[in-house]
Amino acid sequence: RPRLEAGLQTLDPSVFTDVDVSSALLQAVEIAKRQLAVEEVVPLQLPFQGAPPLEVSRELLEETCSELLDRALEPVYAVLQESLMNPEDVDDVVMVGGSSKLLAIQQRLRIFFKGKILNHDTDPDTAIAVGAALSFSC
Repeated sequence: RPRLEAGLQTLDPSVFTDVDVSSALLQAVEIAKRQLAVEEVVPLQLPFQGAPPLEVSRELLEETCSELLDRALEPVYAVLQESLMNPEDVDDVVMVGGSSKLLAIQQRLRIFFKGKILNHDTDPDTAIAVGAALSFSC
């Protein structure tokens, strides 16, 4: 299977202007992103006739999204700064929210919190829903 970069170059760019194809492509990429949480390389099934079989790697995802991954941690830095705390002052790092499932986020947090074990006991999606419900009930 060709890697993603090489495979996409062989495609006619007009396929990406079709709304249905773009929607299906977004869904295929989301599936691949989730699989990359447990695999180094996964197949990417493009949703149209004649699409070559492609693979995408976790390394490519992290490289492509590095700026977004860095920005995802800005709220963590801001909360610590506002509370006048250092990473060493934190007892438990509870992983919640969609981006907490990404290994790249987990690695960055482990480094920032000096190797602290990240708490995955709480379902991230449930925690976000409960937090939103509590915010709106006040």
